[in-house]
Amino acid sequence: MGDAQLSLDEAVIGQLELGKVLTRTQFNQVSILLNSRIIHKQISELFEAVPDQFLESLAVSLDSPAAALRIPEKQRIIAQVVRVAQANDMTKALLACEKRIKAIKTASQLHLGLYLSLCVDSRHAKPEVIPSILSYLSLDATISELAVLILVSMLKSAPEIGSLIASYLQNLTGDAPEMSPQSFLTLTKALETFFPIIPKEMTSVYVSQKCKKAFLSRGLSLDPDNSPLDVLTAVQLLEVLSTSCVSEPARKFNSEHYLPLLISGTKTESSQLIKATAFLGIVKLWNFSAIEHQISMESVFTQILSLFGSTDALSAETKALLEALAYLSLGTATKNAIRGNELAVEQLILIMETSHDPLAIYGCLLIFRNLCNVKSDDQDKDTNTLTYLKSMAAEKESLKNNRENIISFNVDLVTNYKLVGSIAGLKQVNANLESLSNSNYLFIDLETKNFHA
Repeated sequence: MGDAQLSLDEAVIGQLELGKVLTRTQFNQVSILLNSRIIHKQISELFEAVPDQFLESLAVSLDSPAAALRIPEKQRIIAQVVRVAQANDMTKALLACEKRIKAIKTASQLHLGLYLSLCVDSRHAKPEVIPSILSYLSLDATISELAVLILVSMLKSAPEIGSLIASYLQNLTGDAPEMSPQSFLTLTKALETFFPIIPKEMTSVYVSQKCKKAFLSRGLSLDPDNSPLDVLTAVQLLEVLSTSCVSEPARKFNSEHYLPLLISGTKTESSQLIKATAFLGIVKLWNFSAIEHQISMESVFTQILSLFGSTDALSAETKALLEALAYLSLGTATKNAIRGNELAVEQLILIMETSHDPLAIYGCLLIFRNLCNVKSDDQDKDTNTLTYLKSMAAEKESLKNNRENIISFNVDLVTNYKLVGSIAGLKQVNANLESLSNSNYLFIDLETKNFHA
């Protein structure tokens, strides 16, 4: 029997018309017709007649435990629903999605996925949905990633959306210090996500007195050593401090107001991730002279190396430590110390050989590039954070960064650590490298030594 001759049972039609969840058997009927080469007449008619209920029924069925669908299966269904919407009246689908997004706090992967596709197609999106979509940033990765893509799509078609996002976040900070945990998470997730995309707008929110009040009141009240929930909040807060350094005014603001939070984070015993993220934030601020009087850079570097050598190569804290080492591997004294630390070198190679994360692998390659680079003395000129790092060499003549040491290290990497073989085994790096351009990871121009986030 061809697809055109198949039809939906009356019971299935009734559930779709009422926006009710389908059984697994009923859902299979709909799935078969959705996957037809030619869009089935019944599917089109239902979509045209009751778009809100039709989409709601599919949405709750996709998320139902009874469906037991894996992510690829869900994505295929969503793609077919997009095809149906594009073949019919897209305005109805957009309105149905906007209504669902604004009215119901429980996120729907189908509505968000459909809305994303239709927004890209039609360049149509209403600013009224921004608060609801921003609130989805605090949910699980599947939902939050769709929310980010929708907002980025809106920004591309209408750059003024950036000001609307900033305005909404400013309104959130107005509740400080009584801001709810959910609102605080939305604020921090939004700042972390959009600082690299719209730094000017995010800086205006971040350096405001209301945001500072929210951050300090929440940060100083945390007790991560005794509360698992406080661990998550502390990590999120520290990640915002780190990401905000893409903006120089925000970086200066951090050095003036948040250094005690960062130092406190390095002393936490309950979470290696808090420690790693706090150390990263301190390294990013190091060229501000006031910091040198509050914490020893030599101590920071020693602790980062020790922590890096003892962490699981695939852990979240390893990525933060890699970013910190990417900075530190540009300083004369620090790069010599890294070369001389066998545990750190072995950890870098282990990450390259075992990690499937292109960002982590790229970080390792970047650090090795810095450690292995042989250059003349007049090339070795740094600014900002690197000025202090390089000055440590003047105090420790034994750490002089000469060509012989570098060449010896490079030979050791090839003969003893088998680095060439490890690099040759990176089958996924080239395939995934494009994803780096859209990430928040630290990029360093190795020739000019300018920092970019």
